[in-house]
Amino acid sequence: MKGRILSLLMLLAAILPFSLSAEDTPLLTDEDYNRLMESGDAGRVVFIDFYADWCGPCRSYAPTFDALAEQYGRQAAFYRVNIDDCPGVVKKYNVSSVPLTVAIHSVDKSFRTIGELDMSALQSFIVRNLISYKADHPSER
Repeated sequence: MKGRILSLLMLLAAILPFSLSAEDTPLLTDEDYNRLMESGDAGRVVFIDFYADWCGPCRSYAPTFDALAEQYGRQAAFYRVNIDDCPGVVKKYNVSSVPLTVAIHSVDKSFRTIGELDMSALQSFIVRNLISYKADHPSER
């Protein structure tokens, strides 16, 4: 019985219109991204969650990303990019699968992890990138 209910809920989630909320994590457009990279975001690591409204794993990953964005928001910048609305950013990072989380250290240096990460795995990815960034930028500690 539980299996049928879960299957029904998953089916409903797949067919009902759903849009990820940008209330917690700001959405970037191609233009926003270009401005952000020009400004350097005040010398911080930038984490971007690439997602699509039609992607089930993206929907369940969004609260995890938002929770850690809130937790680490003073140490890094967090944004979300809808792959259907931002062809320029999608092309720059060769996005072929979502969810995709990218940590940008500079215009030329970024790291990525594909898939829906649990809280612990995403936190580990964030912390590793914060430590790596600080090691590369000792004057910004």
